[in-house]
Amino acid sequence: MPAEALGPAAGILLYSFFCLFFTLVLAWLVWVHNERKSYVLLLQFFICLHTVASIVQQINTIVNWNSGKTAQWWNIKENVGNPELIITGATTGMDLVLFYIQYYCYNVESMIVVCWAFELANSIFQVRFVKLHGFPYSIAAKATSIIIPAISMMVLRFTPIQKSIPAFLFVSSGIMVFCFLLGAIALLSILVKYISSRFFLTSWEVRYGHNTGSSGAAAADGATATPVIARLKNIYDRWLMTRFSIGFIALALFQLVVVNFQLRAAGTSRANHIPAEPDLSASQAISDFVLFIPGVTAGLVTFLVFGTTRNLREYMWSSFAPKSWQEKREAKQEAKRHKSKPSVSIPDPNAISSVVAGDKPLPPSPPNDEEAQYDHRDRGVRMQNLGVGAWVEGGANAGAVGMRPGVCSPPPAHMKPSHYLSPGHQSPGMSDKASHRSEADYDFPIMTHSGRASSESMIVFLDKDSDLESQKGISTVGNNYTKETGWP
Repeated sequence: MPAEALGPAAGILLYSFFCLFFTLVLAWLVWVHNERKSYVLLLQFFICLHTVASIVQQINTIVNWNSGKTAQWWNIKENVGNPELIITGATTGMDLVLFYIQYYCYNVESMIVVCWAFELANSIFQVRFVKLHGFPYSIAAKATSIIIPAISMMVLRFTPIQKSIPAFLFVSSGIMVFCFLLGAIALLSILVKYISSRFFLTSWEVRYGHNTGSSGAAAADGATATPVIARLKNIYDRWLMTRFSIGFIALALFQLVVVNFQLRAAGTSRANHIPAEPDLSASQAISDFVLFIPGVTAGLVTFLVFGTTRNLREYMWSSFAPKSWQEKREAKQEAKRHKSKPSVSIPDPNAISSVVAGDKPLPPSPPNDEEAQYDHRDRGVRMQNLGVGAWVEGGANAGAVGMRPGVCSPPPAHMKPSHYLSPGHQSPGMSDKASHRSEADYDFPIMTHSGRASSESMIVFLDKDSDLESQKGISTVGNNYTKETGWP
């Protein structure tokens, strides 16, 4: 090969290995996520196959450039008008075998994509397919995608087909063109369904892939998944239709390039277009290697389209990123989550016995002494000094008795204030059992005048189903003063 063409040829070969790497990465991701019967894995298998065949053909072209181009020149002179020269580029020997492997894979990939498009459309329209001799639709479609292109490649070798250019082009390119049209129809039907759902405000959902993966397989088999498989998530996301549309457009562009190349080659296969000697120039070598780029790019495109979902990105990060990077990222995420959480201040139980500067005293009691002393703005009961002065003066003595106004929370909706109880001071009609309850009988401490827990005096919030609910009175005991008021 000319020295001027070695650099571009080596760059294209390196790019082919780069695309092959991402093809294998996506196939590995699909495999470990238990999507081994999916269209993505089947598509990646044939993309990997034709990429490997392309790499081998590139290496063979670099090594045997002069002899290979000379053999192609003699093949064109001896088989003028043969339509096989149109799609094969007059390759011979091992290059011809490698070309047919790649061309077979292109046709298989086209059929896989169109079958997938119809299955996506079926997940929206919910058309029931009858199983074919016990095989579901997806398995039959995948088998058909593999068998029909193989039959097509064998038909291309028949002598009657090679004597007719229209027949040869129909068999060689018919599958790709037919699949392109059917795939476009499927995508347009999905687009029409989406537009109509937006117009008529109906539901829109792509159900494809909801029951696949490790969880779906485990549910179908009735088995319990292993811890490693159970934590894996679906390889699809809610952007599946958008991703598939991008992949279909990329495949359509590649098919147009292939068909256009065949039509141009058909016009140059006549005898008057055959050069007098083999073209071994550097420009011819570069142009030949550029034709390898569209085929190998398919692996990179499928990875960018289907391998960049959030679940797959997180799995690749946890598998390939260094542990130190993962720890730093987790620390940043934890700090971000901590900042986003609302701060909740828990009052110190010891702070209730002190008065903070700036606290406002409770408002004076209502003029009606027979009413229970409540602060309507607080909607709760503030326990004050149990003496007469506290009831008469309201919150004036709050600081003197060491109580902090405003620290009591409103009682729950199903509770209501009941009696102040104290041993030896029993309200009329109350049982001795109720009046002699101690702190152990309750789930909260009992506060005294000094703010310390005791059973000498307490405020009790009783449930509506309590046995004391029937008592119609409040008994306040303290400093030899008792006062009863009725419930409103």
